[in-house]
Amino acid sequence: MQTRNPQILRSETAFLLVIDVQPSLMAAVGGGEAVAANCARLMDAARILGVPTIVTVQNRAKLGEPVAQVAERMPAGASALNKMTFSCMGDEAIHQTLRALGRRQALICGVETHVCVCQTALDMLAAGYQVHVAADAVSSRLEANRLAALDRMRTAGVVISTVEMAIYEMLEQAGTDPFRQVLRMVR
Repeated sequence: MQTRNPQILRSETAFLLVIDVQPSLMAAVGGGEAVAANCARLMDAARILGVPTIVTVQNRAKLGEPVAQVAERMPAGASALNKMTFSCMGDEAIHQTLRALGRRQALICGVETHVCVCQTALDMLAAGYQVHVAADAVSSRLEANRLAALDRMRTAGVVISTVEMAIYEMLEQAGTDPFRQVLRMVR
């Protein structure tokens, strides 16, 4: 097979990071229901493709657990990792959890784009990760903040894509069992 572009997500080297998809935050951001649904689609695809998923929550005591459609897709026995820092990389337990995965491609979704998502993405770049953000699976209270954050991340070297782009990159080919399972999610 011809060598693939190193910026293409690969199921063997990627992990999914779902950031702070909590009820009060999703109610405040633009298109919160669609963003939560897209995060859930990424989680479903990750499960089918064997891509590890890490879910975080911001200040669990005040903001609660993830929305139901994220919580019900978490691996059995797993719980969302609580953080008080905006960047996931600023929390030592989360940083160590990500490092222990041994994977170098991060696919990020969640909220808010201009705060936790952006800071995490920039810090992950600094730590040597290749970072992808699904633009249709992130949001902010104000669209101007979301757009500014996507532009800032793109300029810094983050790969901005969409849920379907990420899924199809990790699938690599049609005609497989995973392809047939995932096809139902994207149609």
